[in-house]
This record gives sequence, C-alpha cells and structure tokens, in this order.
Amino acid sequence: MNFDYLKTNAKLNELCTLCNETEIFAVHYPTASARSARNALEWVVKLFYLTKKGKYSKTATLFDLVTSTEFTAYITEPLISAIHLVRMVGNTASHGGTVSKNESLKVLEALYNVVGEILKFLKVFDTYPPFSKENIPSANPVAPAPVTVDSDSKQKNDVIINKKDFEEYKNKIDTSLTMTSTMDFTEAETRKIFIDAALKEAGWSIGQTKGVIKAGTASIEIPVKGQVEKVLLIMFCLVMMESLSQSLKQNELQKM
Repeated sequence: MNFDYLKTNAKLNELCTLCNETEIFAVHYPTASARSARNALEWVVKLFYLTKKGKYSKTATLFDLVTSTEFTAYITEPLISAIHLVRMVGNTASHGGTVSKNESLKVLEALYNVVGEILKFLKVFDTYPPFSKENIPSANPVAPAPVTVDSDSKQKNDVIINKKDFEEYKNKIDTSLTMTSTMDFTEAETRKIFIDAALKEAGWSIGQTKGVIKAGTASIEIPVKGQVEKVLLIMFCLVMMESLSQSLKQNELQKM
C-alpha cells in the first residue's frame, strides 16, 4: 500500500494506523476512510507544531491550526487545497454525512501528499515514494468498527504524540523549504469534489440532478456561456468559507 513506508519508523505507529485505514477503506467504506483521513491530518499537523514550535494550542480547532500563518508560511496553495479537501470531507464523515468512493479516493491522494510533505519538511524522512493508484487495495476488507457520530463541528480528535520522540528533528528543519502538492486542482473531478465539499461546509445542499435549479440548493452543471461560471463559483466558495470562519470565531468570542 502507499503508506507502507511509514512502517519503517516506529514513532509513527498511530499515524500509520490512521493512514492505512484511510487506504484500506477507501473503495468499500468511503465514509470510514474519510473519517480516518481527517484524524490522520490532525495528527500530522499537530506533529508539525510540536516538532517545530514545541507546542500547539489545546483549544485550537483543526481549522485554526491549518489556517495559522505559523503553518501556512511554509505551504504552497496546492497543498493548502489538499489539506482543506481532507479536512472538509473528513468533517462531513465525522458528523454523520455520507462520502462517496470518488471523494474518498481523492481524499486518500490528498492525505498522502500532506503527510509526505510534512514529514519531509520535518526531516523525519528525506523523501517518500510517489503516490500510485495501483497500490490501493481493491479487496473488500473487514468492516470498520462502528463509531459514535458527534454533530458538534468543533469536536476534536484525541491525538497522542510523545514530544520527546521528535525533538531530534527540530534542529534539522530547513525553513527555507516549502511544502507542496502534486495534485491537480484544476482537473474537473478534483475541482468538483473540492467545490462540493466547500459548499457543504458552508451549509448548502448539493443538487443531484444536472441542469435543475432548486431553491436553497447548489445546482450542478447549469448551462451558461463561456467559462465565467467556474470563476464565479470558486469565488463564491472562497467567500462562503471566509464567512464560515468569521462566524465560528464570533461564536467562540461570545462564549468567552
């Protein structure tokens, strides 16, 4: 499998388990796969903070951690998109939503990029193998254990990392390097999955019938002239994501 290289470092056992679940379940249990992917993302992001910064805020959400300039300063736009794809689809799975096989396979590829790039940046590995679809298991695995779904969008996954295990890497980090992704977010299927995930996070339902406009629903493949609709839809998603971010922050302030 793609994540087998993680097995060579025993300190990454928990991350390896989460990543392997993401890959094993991707074809037959896509929702469980996306849930494990989201947990793996949180694990490796918190590893970044512990290794480079020595700590992370215990009250910070995953969204807070991946949007902080302490993190994004070393990441290119393609990898930021990969991170948010894993986060958004993973949140859908964690909060009772359903994830398709196409979505889980894109999330798997995105997670592979994110994990590999962060571990390479931290000098845990000098390099990692290229992602291969041929390595994804096609056999039906043992069904994943049932989980309790929590509707709280601020729910945090319990991450256990022994900080001392990774102290040796802190002084090896080259901050002049940046992390990036090989995923093509201009490719039609990837773009569609990313946009749908962003709309769902913003509270929209996604229409399932092409060309049909329905009130309160984000309609799909409405025929229009030219390419302007793509730009407008992407801009709309960015605005809605920013609006959601501000809303979450306002809610937190009100609780204080």
